[in-house]
Amino acid sequence: MEGGGKGKSNEKESFAQYLTRICGITLAVCIALQFLNVPEVISLFALQLIRYVLMLFGLFVALPAAMQYVWRNRLRWLERYREWKQRERPIMMPVSALQGQVESQPVSVSDVSTNQLMSAPTNPLSDGPLIAPFSYLPVNPKPHSTSTLRVEGAGQLISDALQLAGIPLEGEIDVLAVESGPTLQAISFQLPPKVQLSKLISKKEDIANHIGHHMGFDVTSAPQFRSAAAFVVPQADRAFVYMRDMVHELIAFAEDAALPVIFGKDILGKPILQDLARMPHLLIAGATGSGKSVCINTLINSLLLTRSPKQLRLLLIDPKQVEFTVYRGLPHLLVPPVSDMRKAMLAFNKVIMEMDQRYEKFAEAGVRNLEAYNGKMKQDQLPYIVVIIDEYADLMLVAGDEVEDGVQRITQMARAAGIHLVLGTQRPSVNVVTGVIKANLPSRVAFRLQSAVDYRTVLDRGAPPLLGYGDGVCMIQGGTLQRFQSAATSAIDNEATELIEALKTFWSKDTGKQNEWTMPEEDSETGTTSNEDQPPWEADQETDGADPKADKTEQPSYTDDHPKSEYEQVLAIVREHGGFSMEVVQRKLRISYAAATRHIERMLNDNVIGPYDKDAKMRPLVRDAEAQHEHEQTEILQKMKRYICEHRSAKSSELREVFSIRKEKVLEYMQQLVDDGFLNPPENTRAGYTIAWSDEVMQAFLQDN
Repeated sequence: MEGGGKGKSNEKESFAQYLTRICGITLAVCIALQFLNVPEVISLFALQLIRYVLMLFGLFVALPAAMQYVWRNRLRWLERYREWKQRERPIMMPVSALQGQVESQPVSVSDVSTNQLMSAPTNPLSDGPLIAPFSYLPVNPKPHSTSTLRVEGAGQLISDALQLAGIPLEGEIDVLAVESGPTLQAISFQLPPKVQLSKLISKKEDIANHIGHHMGFDVTSAPQFRSAAAFVVPQADRAFVYMRDMVHELIAFAEDAALPVIFGKDILGKPILQDLARMPHLLIAGATGSGKSVCINTLINSLLLTRSPKQLRLLLIDPKQVEFTVYRGLPHLLVPPVSDMRKAMLAFNKVIMEMDQRYEKFAEAGVRNLEAYNGKMKQDQLPYIVVIIDEYADLMLVAGDEVEDGVQRITQMARAAGIHLVLGTQRPSVNVVTGVIKANLPSRVAFRLQSAVDYRTVLDRGAPPLLGYGDGVCMIQGGTLQRFQSAATSAIDNEATELIEALKTFWSKDTGKQNEWTMPEEDSETGTTSNEDQPPWEADQETDGADPKADKTEQPSYTDDHPKSEYEQVLAIVREHGGFSMEVVQRKLRISYAAATRHIERMLNDNVIGPYDKDAKMRPLVRDAEAQHEHEQTEILQKMKRYICEHRSAKSSELREVFSIRKEKVLEYMQQLVDDGFLNPPENTRAGYTIAWSDEVMQAFLQDN
């Protein structure tokens, strides 16, 4: 049995070590022969052998070791050379030339190249002169991280972590690249012999513990290298990502994109920009403090910076009542930010009506989408419409089925009409983000969520551990996941507010105040009515140069567009059904969704129906106090009749216990049943009520009810 001390001697010896040992022994023997009294022939042979041994050692040991050392330190030496060149020969280039260079190069928004070392990505244009409104963007006070690892330090860190995690190593770790971004840094290295990527992934928790980053650490492949892995390590000192850092890329990207938006920067610090018109709808999920609302505000500000009110209109729905109030007064808004869920549903229905009207115009013009229509009809330009809902779950709680139907209708049909939807939610449960909604939202963004189930609900797959505060993953058009740091307008709320106020002044001065959609409540307060069939931007074109007051009096009410008989038919159905159900009204009268929506608005304005009831799946009928009391009494009498018919018993004590009604009220109801001929009155004070109906009549009543 071998002793424990022999365990290390059994390790396999490398070729370089074997050759070094043989050459060392040979040199020692040959040098010793030179000092001994040996024949001259043997001494000359020893000298010749020394030369051969030195040549062999230099060719097969020293030269490969030197080449390996140079290869490992190539990045550090290259960085030092660049620093020396910059000190010796500083290059001065005008900003205009740099701007032209950037604008001439297309910005990649989908493929991420990771074959370059980006220790501290810089943007030479971030401080360059800008024109309004881009010059209003706040300047980033901390664009770079100060905790980026160097190659030699990264290799030692990985080697120590792997050995502590129980993974045997042969030789040193060969670090291929250290790529750094604002939040994360990716350390790519050659996989050690006999170590597979799957083994590193299985040991991820142990490796993270020894590296010292429990949150945000990940193990992935390094696709730009063969047989390589990459450790994604969070920056100890995270940099800020501001919109101004990518403003020049945004300007260049906006020349070809219809709705350019900034997402942020990827792991390597490269800008990520997308065209919302090609996505074409977006779902953003994230818990409190994850950066979801900041991302939504960045999308809005990207659109406001690049598109005028004549090119873009916004509908902002804010159930939290605090997130979008700062945008009130922007000429881009169709209506002021909506926080009342009743008004939100009305505004949502108006968007669907506008979509149907646009498709009618497209059919008349012989085109298929908004881009072709605007290219053909120069005098009737239609803007893009972006609907943004900050907390979609609250809207689902108020009117679940109705909202889901509207979202499905918009996501399936509104793309060609130039209408796009952005949904944000903190609670991505299956009841909120349903399968129907996800099927029509292939583009999704997930920030830090509460559980792995929430990630699978949003992304249909797992996600790496996220750090929060803007660290997220995006999936565009159902593609692969891409991790990124979301951009912000500013880390200071006052600066972000000042930007929006400056945009209000800029666009109002440039284009003038745009007309807005009005809600039925607003019409009733002002005593005026608006043309429901005419979008506000068309009213601007028709009334250009005319008196706005005169135009306001000439606008017809929507009640003139619908025959009174149709409204009375809908009202009769509502009273018969006990409420307004979109499906029932459309099926019985065979009217369009837009027409049914107009009737909803009129009945809400007249206080005929109330808010959507998710349990009844309709808008219940609103009754006055007397009518409501009569309705409740009728329902109780019907329930009493059914109970008595089922149990063949008319004891007042049982009815009082079952319906939780006082004795005097039960006797009052039973007297009404006597008047209706359902019960017989007591024959004396000790006798009780008896059933007047026969068994056949009671059985028929149960079948009918």
